[in-house]
Amino acid sequence: IYDKEYKALSATNSLESSKLCESLHTVCEDTLEILQGMRLPSLKKFDRGAGACNASMSESCVGPSAELYQEKLRKSIVRERAHFLSEYNQRLYNGLLAVAVVLVVFYRFVMKNNLLEFASWLLFLFLEVYPKLYFGSTLSFYESEWWQKGVAIWEIIAYNRILDLERQGPVLLGVIGILVLVWRCYRWRKRRQSRHKRVVSKDVDV
Repeated sequence: IYDKEYKALSATNSLESSKLCESLHTVCEDTLEILQGMRLPSLKKFDRGAGACNASMSESCVGPSAELYQEKLRKSIVRERAHFLSEYNQRLYNGLLAVAVVLVVFYRFVMKNNLLEFASWLLFLFLEVYPKLYFGSTLSFYESEWWQKGVAIWEIIAYNRILDLERQGPVLLGVIGILVLVWRCYRWRKRRQSRHKRVVSKDVDV
């Protein structure tokens, strides 16, 4: 009798442990998928999110199934991180190219500034030409010292205690857009007032 009760309790315990750990694992898999789809990729944010999942699994997944699911999650994290890294540098590079193009258009048509427009063109041409210099080299463009420093700076800006660009970036972009619009309206009003004063001055002289 005791043996049957023990087996029944053991089976129930295993089932409950499996359900709990499976639920936690599914949540973590969804989290890793969301981290993979970041529009503004940050390795620091990915590692922190994956680490939080791992900690949650280690703390909450208990019972006979704990070891199995914890190992399963560790393998998922390793796999997803490798996939994230395989596209990380290329996504940053494409983003930098897009920023250079936006700056060219911005300084040509919005905030007209020939010097800054020229600098934006130089940045674009540099990004287009410089990686090709590494063709056939044992050193990858993404392994160059200046790129590594740039990535380190990006990680500091993209995700820190104060700012998460993935979440707050659109808001910041909207605020910058409003400020530029206000500045343009102010410049337009100043030019209109200046033209009006010149017209009034001419009429007085006549």
